[in-house]
Amino acid sequence: KAIAWVMAGGLFAAILGPQLVIFTKDLMPPYLFAASYIGHSLFAVLAGIVILLFFRAPGLAHFGSARVGRPLAAIARQPKFIVAVVIGVASYALMNLMMTSAPLAMVDCGHSVANATLGIQWHVLAMYAPSFFTGSLILRFGVARVTAVGLVILALSAVAGLSGITVAHFWTALVLLGLGWNFAFVGATTMV
Repeated sequence: KAIAWVMAGGLFAAILGPQLVIFTKDLMPPYLFAASYIGHSLFAVLAGIVILLFFRAPGLAHFGSARVGRPLAAIARQPKFIVAVVIGVASYALMNLMMTSAPLAMVDCGHSVANATLGIQWHVLAMYAPSFFTGSLILRFGVARVTAVGLVILALSAVAGLSGITVAHFWTALVLLGLGWNFAFVGATTMV
């Protein structure tokens, strides 16, 4: 549940990021999106400052010996660890590939930048909003089942994306992509 709750913080990105793009994309002509990049950079710095203001690291006295536990190499050789890493890397790579290319494809197919941006907003909401209950689903149904459902939803995302080039096709693919990524990535992280 802790992993899922931390990921729920991405909802701020889902709400603020796309709106920032819509309002700033044309502010520095002839450089489309230049102000968007600057704005996102400023938000990242501000978020980092806010987090660091509230962060309190435990003292060194709370930690035991650094030699407790198994060596990392022994952990990395376990089949369950390898499966978890492969799922985590694959789900993240698929999500990143589709998420970054979808807005470009939408604009190339004649859709507006606003439609592409809103598609990404719905995608990011689908990535992080389920985090409020993904941990509970893992506790109830098991990490393997939730992760497998995530991988199936990722496959359905690809099917939706390959089925057409309307806004509805793009948005459906992006929402399924976000949801599938959440289940697969939180599940893989839990397995690790």
